[in-house]
Amino acid sequence: GLAILLEEEGDAAAAWPLAERALAIRQAALGDDHLLVAHSRRNLADLLVMQDSLVRARPLYEQAVAVFARTERPPGDTILPETLEALADVWRRLDDPAAALVRYQQALVLRETISGPDALDVAWTLTQIADMHFRLQDADSARPLYERALAISEARLPPGHPTVAFDLVRLGRVLQTVGDDLAAQPHMERALAIYE
Repeated sequence: GLAILLEEEGDAAAAWPLAERALAIRQAALGDDHLLVAHSRRNLADLLVMQDSLVRARPLYEQAVAVFARTERPPGDTILPETLEALADVWRRLDDPAAALVRYQQALVLRETISGPDALDVAWTLTQIADMHFRLQDADSARPLYERALAISEARLPPGHPTVAFDLVRLGRVLQTVGDDLAAQPHMERALAIYE
C-alpha cells in the first residue's frame, strides 16, 4: 500500500524497494500463482514502466496476466483488461506493434463483455488497436476501428471534448493515408475547432 501511495505521489524510486519486498513476502507466504502475488507483480511492473524499464516490466505483466486469466474475478472487475493493456503498451513502446495488437485485441473482448460494446473504455481500446494496425501499415483495418471509436466518443461525450478531437484526428490521418483527402478535411477541421 505504501509503495502504491509513493508511486501515486511520483516517487517511483522510493516505491520500488517496498513493492519488491511486498512481492517477496507474498511469494514466500502464498506461492507464485496466488492472486495477491499477481497484484504485487502488476504493481512492480507499473513502477518499472514509470522508470522506463520496459524489458523488466514485460515478464511481470505477463505473469500477472496469466494468473488473472485463470482466476475467477467478480463481475465488473477490470484488472485483467487493464493489465493486458499495460502489457500491450509495453510491447508498443518496445516497437513491436504486432505483439501489442494481440494484447489490445484480447483486452477489447474483455472490455466489451464487462462494459458493453459502446463504453468509453471500449472506444479507447479500439483506438489503440487501430493505432497498431496503422503502425503496421494496414490503414484499411484501422479505418473502421477509428470510425467506431469516434462514434462511441461522440455519443458519450460532449461535442467539444478533447477525446472527440483526438478521435477525429486519428480518423482524418487514416483517411489521408488511403488517399481520401476530401473525407479527411472535415474531420481535421472539426478537431481544430475543438482544440482551439
